[in-house]
Amino acid sequence: MTDGEIATALLDAHDRGVPIAPPSVGDSGFDVHRGYAVAAEVLRRRAARGELPVGRKIGFTNRNIWAQFGVDGPNWAHMYSSTVHTARDNVFDFSLAGTVAPLIEPEIAFKLARPLTDAGLEPARMLESVEWVARSYEIVDCPFPGWTFTAADAAAGSAFHHALILGEPRPLAGRDLTALARALGECKLTLLRDGATADQGVGANALGHPCAALAFLVSLLAKQPQFAPLAAGEIITTGTLTRALPIKRGETWRSETSGIDLPPLSVTFN
Repeated sequence: MTDGEIATALLDAHDRGVPIAPPSVGDSGFDVHRGYAVAAEVLRRRAARGELPVGRKIGFTNRNIWAQFGVDGPNWAHMYSSTVHTARDNVFDFSLAGTVAPLIEPEIAFKLARPLTDAGLEPARMLESVEWVARSYEIVDCPFPGWTFTAADAAAGSAFHHALILGEPRPLAGRDLTALARALGECKLTLLRDGATADQGVGANALGHPCAALAFLVSLLAKQPQFAPLAAGEIITTGTLTRALPIKRGETWRSETSGIDLPPLSVTFN
C-alpha cells in the first residue's frame, strides 16, 4: 500500500471506530520514517476537512509502560480542534462512542506562549516559553487488534491520540519558575476509578521531567522538516504519569496531585 492508501484506511477506521490491521503487517519495509510520512498525510487530510491542528501529544514518555506495549522510546502526534476539550469546573462527561480499545492517561499539559526551538534549556528556562500548565487526561485508542504494533505503526496511527481533556489551567506569569520546575518533577499523582485508587505516579515519570518530554519533542521536530516547529498557542501534553488503564462506560475517574497547585480533574465516561 502507498502512504496515501494507508492514510485513507487509518482515517476510515478512526471515523467508523473499527479495528484495522497494522500497516507493518505484510510490509517488512514499513519503518518509522514512513510511519511519520503517513502521519503527515493524515494531518493534511484532517486539516482539509476542518480539523485544525492545535497542538501535539507526546506518547510513551513513561518508561514504566514500555514493556507493556513493547516500545523502547517516545513518539508524538498532532492534536486537533475536534479532539481537545476543556472541562468546565474540572468536571467532564466524555462519550466513548467510536472507540475500539480506549485507555486513560493522566498527564501534565502546557500551552506555549512563544515558539520553542531550543531543546537544550533547563526546565525553568523552558517554562519561560509556556503560558500555562494544566492537569489533563489523554484518551488513547489503538485501532490495531490487541494493542499490538511496531513503532512505525504507532507513528502512522497518530500515536493513538483520540482526545485530550484539559483541567483548569494555571498561568505562569509572575510564578517562581525554578520552584515550579522542581514541583513538576517531584509532584505525586493519584488516579482513582469510581473512588478507589487505580494507580499512582510522579511527574518524573515523563522522561524524568515533563519539560524533558517537551525537549524531546523539540529535538525530534528539528529532524523532521515535513512538520512545523512548535509555535505560540500550541497545547502540548507530555505523557502519562501512571500506567495507561482501560476505561468503560459508566466509570468516573478522578486525578489528584500533591506537591503542585493543580485542582483535581474528574471525567465520567458514557
